[in-house]
Amino acid sequence: MSGLIEQELRRRKGLWDEVRALGGPDGLKPSQVNEHGLRLVAGQRGIYRDADLTGPLTPSGDGLTVGLRVTGRVYPDDVDDEGVLYHYPRTGHRTTDEREISATKAARENGLPVFAVISEGKRRNVRLGWVLDWDDRAELFLVEFSEISPPKYEPVSDKEPFEPFGSGAVVKDGKQSTRPNQRRFKYQVLQRYGAECAFCPIDRKELLDAAHLIAKEHKGSDHSGNGLPICPTHHRAMDEKTAMLRIDPETLEVVADNGATIDGLRITKTSLNHLPNPPHQDALQYLWDKQEVNARAKSSG
Repeated sequence: MSGLIEQELRRRKGLWDEVRALGGPDGLKPSQVNEHGLRLVAGQRGIYRDADLTGPLTPSGDGLTVGLRVTGRVYPDDVDDEGVLYHYPRTGHRTTDEREISATKAARENGLPVFAVISEGKRRNVRLGWVLDWDDRAELFLVEFSEISPPKYEPVSDKEPFEPFGSGAVVKDGKQSTRPNQRRFKYQVLQRYGAECAFCPIDRKELLDAAHLIAKEHKGSDHSGNGLPICPTHHRAMDEKTAMLRIDPETLEVVADNGATIDGLRITKTSLNHLPNPPHQDALQYLWDKQEVNARAKSSG
């Protein structure tokens, strides 16, 4: 790490101390964190680089991202207590967008934290975050909140043994969450399969669910091989209790069942063989068997 980058790291640690000195990190006024205050964000842009200050620190001149504005209006499910799944800017100002993407990547490459400024009504909550990874195909940054630099991110590898089951629900602050790692799981699912519904052409990330094949209620793991990117309609159709949409674990062919038809469900991809990587067969088999059991129970009842 160069001397100038070390100086910038110290500056950011000092800014975090100032956030706390102001009574943060929660409940701060916008004027305390924007260009009139600490300059963690500025203007209406989602990504703030402070180009005059950080531009000279990078060979490209694009700078190093300082802050990420998180409003939760467009992508409400992509932020949680542990981090944020931050979408690449696509504002129509291509040059500026590309510089902001470059600056966010450079923050990670230089080991610098970024400030996530999260809107909550008229107040702002600030988190110290670290860019763990990015995916240019899905156009996403994976950011984790932590006061210290987290361990290096390791992508999911199919060379490692597949673990179909995980810990399931967790309890935090007295509340039970059945999807404690959904943000990272969604990132890895989109990274594995691409940002398009597995069964239809919908390719807007904000309209896609990262669906567990072995449901979290059965302690299904957050391995990306236990997931699929699906639009909400097909997610509901594939639910083990609905079972209108099924996937043959041997052939990967899509099967309509329980009175539904392929055309009626608006399925345009009748096999999962189009995916760059298939889901794990054990996960598909578990879902197939669960759907069978529920169908028999429904018919006998």
